[in-house]
Amino acid sequence: DESSVTWNNQPPSEATATAVVDLAVADEGSVISIDVTDVVRRWADGSLADGGFLLVTTDAIKAYFDAKEQPGGLAATLEVDTGPPAYSGEAIVLDLSNADNCIIDEPGYYVLDRSWLLTMENQEKPNGSCPADVHITSGGVTLDLRGFSIRGGMERLNYEPVLWIDTESSVTLRDGTLTAIFVAIEASVASDRHGVTLDRIRTGGAVLLDNRFVTVTGGRYSASMEDTLQVGESSRVDGATLICSDAACLIAHGSSRIVNCTYDGDDYVPAMYLSGDGTIVEGNILHSYVSISGDHNVFARNISSNGDTYIEVNGTGNILEGNIGPGIVFETLRFQSTGNFYGNNRVALPGSITGADGNVDWGGNVTF
Repeated sequence: DESSVTWNNQPPSEATATAVVDLAVADEGSVISIDVTDVVRRWADGSLADGGFLLVTTDAIKAYFDAKEQPGGLAATLEVDTGPPAYSGEAIVLDLSNADNCIIDEPGYYVLDRSWLLTMENQEKPNGSCPADVHITSGGVTLDLRGFSIRGGMERLNYEPVLWIDTESSVTLRDGTLTAIFVAIEASVASDRHGVTLDRIRTGGAVLLDNRFVTVTGGRYSASMEDTLQVGESSRVDGATLICSDAACLIAHGSSRIVNCTYDGDDYVPAMYLSGDGTIVEGNILHSYVSISGDHNVFARNISSNGDTYIEVNGTGNILEGNIGPGIVFETLRFQSTGNFYGNNRVALPGSITGADGNVDWGGNVTF
């Protein structure tokens, strides 16, 4: 716990250094990149407890590192790149008009056969096709839809997923459309070590992966009646378009990174709910309000696309900086707790910054 750890009560560290980096005075004020891939892989497979990193110096030079709360500082950041598993071999053509192919129980690289391509007018499954959903029971699976569609029935009461991911190991979905009235993807097994990668996927229903580590790259996600996209801790959502009606566009948990996304929907539904600690939200275009619940989240350089947007903050140590809009900007910054940091935000009249006592104003906030 960062609020109680000290030099004297620090957890044990490994005797052998993970990496050794030469520092010089010329490196002052700059970013130093260190490859810690081997350690992160051991965290992921469970062979090493995730206790973080110990930064030490071995000679006379003194090195100081900024905390994440330091305005304008260079805080330590761990960047994790995830992607589909390497695959060498022939792709497996998946003809879903054969019901036997609806369960994917072996690792591999699968591509969707054109026979499953349905037009928007055709809302019925062809004879002999999957009786319910596509069921992935094996890890190490990449399913490349090749721009085609897996389309489910349109009866609301069935509440059946188009795709059911039933494994703790990694699964990648790429370049295609998943359509159902309620649920596009549903994962049945909770895991914080193995995740789902959605690469340029489009959906017409809710994506319920709130217990999973998820990587989203691009794509378009649309839903009504249900939250459009739910992701678990440490997820990354980058460059996606999220459309919502009657429910939130995005629900994300702690230590996630939500960047460069566009939100569109009804003014009265939230663009996002953030729960947990340590999430970074940056460069998003928002249509509505945001609720931040947790500590040490960073909400920076986001843009409002209408005049109804406000930010509600619960927790301490959160940073709100540089949030603006093209002439119409955040109506209100509403702090429900103290010990937060904010600056260089623009608040549109008659909006206001409320509950600011006990929070740190860096200055530069503009009300107009």
